[in-house]
Amino acid sequence: MGTLHKMPGHGRAPGGAAQAPPAKPQLQPLARLDVEQARQFLADLGYRTAGADIPEAMFLLGRLAEQAMALLDVIDATVTP
Repeated sequence: MGTLHKMPGHGRAPGGAAQAPPAKPQLQPLARLDVEQARQFLADLGYRTAGADIPEAMFLLGRLAEQAMALLDVIDATVTP
C-alpha cells in the first residue's frame, strides 16, 4: 500500500497551529430574506401539497422553481467562481 504524506503548510498556520475554518459569507439583507422565504416555503410545502389538485400542484411547482432560482441567485452573488 502507499504512504500518506502531509502536504507542507496544508491545514496549518505558520508555527504549526491549526488554521481556523474560513468564515461563512455574510448575506446582504435582501439575500437573507430570499433564503428565509425559501426556507418557509419549503417548510410549508408538505402541508400545501397534501390535498392539492392538479392546478394547485402545478402552481406550487412553479413557486418551487421560483424559490430555487432565487437561491441560485444568492449563491451566484455570494460565491466567487
